[in-house]
Amino acid sequence: MRRWYEPRGKSSEKSKPVPFNIALDQGASKQKIEAMTTFKTLFTIVAVSVVLIGGVFAAIEALPDYGTMLEFNSGELYYTENVTEEEAQKLGEFFVETELFDGVEKTVQLDKINGVYQIRMVTKTEFLDDPEIEACMRVYGKDICNEIFTGAPVEMHMTNDSLETVRVLKVVKSYGERLEFKAGELYYTPAVTEDEANALGEYLVENEFFNDDPKTVQLNKSDGIYEFRMVVKQGFDPGIMEMIDFRQFAKQVSDGVFDSQPVDIHMTDMSLHTLKIATSTNDTDRENAINGNPFSLITEDMMQQIGQDLLDEKFK
Repeated sequence: MRRWYEPRGKSSEKSKPVPFNIALDQGASKQKIEAMTTFKTLFTIVAVSVVLIGGVFAAIEALPDYGTMLEFNSGELYYTENVTEEEAQKLGEFFVETELFDGVEKTVQLDKINGVYQIRMVTKTEFLDDPEIEACMRVYGKDICNEIFTGAPVEMHMTNDSLETVRVLKVVKSYGERLEFKAGELYYTPAVTEDEANALGEYLVENEFFNDDPKTVQLNKSDGIYEFRMVVKQGFDPGIMEMIDFRQFAKQVSDGVFDSQPVDIHMTDMSLHTLKIATSTNDTDRENAINGNPFSLITEDMMQQIGQDLLDEKFK
């Protein structure tokens, strides 16, 4: 059975990054479309939920003021005095167009605090800690940010049935400029140049990372470290061997594209939100700060020896 990479065989030539198989997701856009089916089922209606909890009509009378209500295809959209009716109307029509408001009762509230639009969605309890749903909401929020609020800051709030915030999901306005390489898409932020992005894209084509399978990556730079973000499949959780592989890949990209400057590989969800990182410099402290430290008993020397033993075994 193939792992998430395919070894090319022993060679005296300069090692090449191995093409991803299981770990790398085939395009964030495709995943977003598929996730919307699940996403649309997460939300419920405030009034109905409160009646079920309170059990009597008085619970409705005691509801706080959520703002002015507009109705769209059985969906309730409340908006506060901090936003205009026109803004709420545009958002409601967007919900209908994207089938979030699909004839099933749901409740959403639109507010604006300190210049940030807050979209509060009553979320079923079982989905409050679902990472796939969080990713989907971030992507959906990005679309709202750009299509409805012309790039203004947006937060997506997962709430209980009283519209009290349980989780706040920050929304990224843009992934950056987009380049295409075969079936892959590479976004790059203002922190890097187009030349650097093209160099990375061409390197990934040359080494068969970008092929006929859709993939989404992003190039950024922060505090002097290149951040190579790649969308991985839902549920992918790298173990020790995979972390070694990712580190080796980061080192290859560092040497092959960026003159051996440090590179971090970010394994992300479909919204390009970081889940785990691997560093080209084997910086375990920085990795553990983001990844947690599930392998605290394994030293760096041990990891390096495991990696070498694996290579020796593969290429006997």
